[in-house]
Amino acid sequence: MTPKISIIILNWNNYEDTKECLESLGKITYPNYEVIVVDNGSTDGSYERLKEEFFHHIFIRNEENFGFAKGNNMGIKYALKKKVNYILLLNNDTVVDKNFLEPLVKEAEKNEKIGIVGGKIYYYNTPKRIWYAGGKISLIKGGCVHYGAGDIDRGQYNEPKEVGFVSGCMMLVKTEVFEKVGLLDERYFLGTEDYDFCLKVRRKGYKLFYVPNSIIFHKRGRSYEKFNPIHFYNGYLSKIIFMRQNFHPILWSSWYILFFLYGKIIKPWDLKQLAKRAGREIDVLGIKKAINAALKDGRLKNEIVRNDLLQLEQIISGEYKK
Repeated sequence: MTPKISIIILNWNNYEDTKECLESLGKITYPNYEVIVVDNGSTDGSYERLKEEFFHHIFIRNEENFGFAKGNNMGIKYALKKKVNYILLLNNDTVVDKNFLEPLVKEAEKNEKIGIVGGKIYYYNTPKRIWYAGGKISLIKGGCVHYGAGDIDRGQYNEPKEVGFVSGCMMLVKTEVFEKVGLLDERYFLGTEDYDFCLKVRRKGYKLFYVPNSIIFHKRGRSYEKFNPIHFYNGYLSKIIFMRQNFHPILWSSWYILFFLYGKIIKPWDLKQLAKRAGREIDVLGIKKAINAALKDGRLKNEIVRNDLLQLEQIISGEYKK
């Protein structure tokens, strides 16, 4: 019997990308799968259009934007009830190769201790330029490192290997892993939940593997504006929460002091270089305010919710009213 896979796609106000992703999934060669589309409270009509066009898929509707972790968890809970063998988390701003699933399943089936597998991810607009070819968690960064990021693929990352991190952009997870480890941590709104989950899975004794002949293409960054101050706030605060949740208080305190100094001293200088590299005007002052807010909130807050992001956005724009 071919293992049954539930593929979870999270949509939020993004009809075109989600449509292209679903169309690519309709061409895959793997025979035993279902697609669960979770809509995170879209207000642009994309939910209604997608549900009408892809009526053969399963649709779950959230009343608001719960963020990446909680949104995906809604689909994961549904899949767990159906007792499938694997759950695949896949970003909606991706396009898959028609043969991408078989290598993932083949690798995962080799060893009962393999809990998560991921494949090679190219940039959508520049095929053969690598976005992810395996990865690891970095304590210095308070996050993750992608192997091969930005490299042109010349076959240098064509060997399957055990890794420390599998990107949530495409992550095939054995059902038993969610049952034993738990779901994605909903304290994160967008980002960080994947390497937080990978770390917890490894601590439970499971292995993570990179499979190079499983290929997808990623439109990286469609879910946020790269230079939006709110993105910086979310990213900095997520790192602080991740380090606090997963490491000894002494280690976290030492790291936080260094991270605080980086945010206060080094990053403001780097922002000027960032503006030059971007080749356009960016809201440097707004980004500084967002980073300072994240550093301050990091001492107290243990989660990120959408209302916090919306309120900070109003404060930076000067539209906030108490």
